[in-house]
Amino acid sequence: MPKNFRGWIAVGLLGVVWACAGTPGPGETGYPFNISGAYEGEVAVEGQAFSFELEVQTQPGGAFEGTYAVTSPIGMSGPVTGMVVADTATFSLEYMNPMDGCGGTLEATGRVETGGDEFAGRLRVNDSCGGLLSGSFSMRR
Repeated sequence: MPKNFRGWIAVGLLGVVWACAGTPGPGETGYPFNISGAYEGEVAVEGQAFSFELEVQTQPGGAFEGTYAVTSPIGMSGPVTGMVVADTATFSLEYMNPMDGCGGTLEATGRVETGGDEFAGRLRVNDSCGGLLSGSFSMRR
């Protein structure tokens, strides 16, 4: 291999490393779609609206965890986990409705606005009493 050719390969590899090092990834400072802090909004399941609060922090690599609270028309809370990939957040939580004793899981996927101040999307609930249910959510800092 010619000596000059090896030099160009080294310069090319250095350029790739430099370019990758300058672009923040999910969970890193400066990543435009991180979600962190306290959010308020609404979760609607089969037309029934629930006031919803979320407190989360994106970690390096895009994973996030925190807590949720339903504040109206019932009260319940618990842990939430999720992931941010590009401009999409997915999260899941388990719940137990104190009014009827039904429990289940909620899984949601939505688009994060640049800056992370808002995210919204679709959700699916697997409820022990109602079966598979669909809905939407909208959260804002």
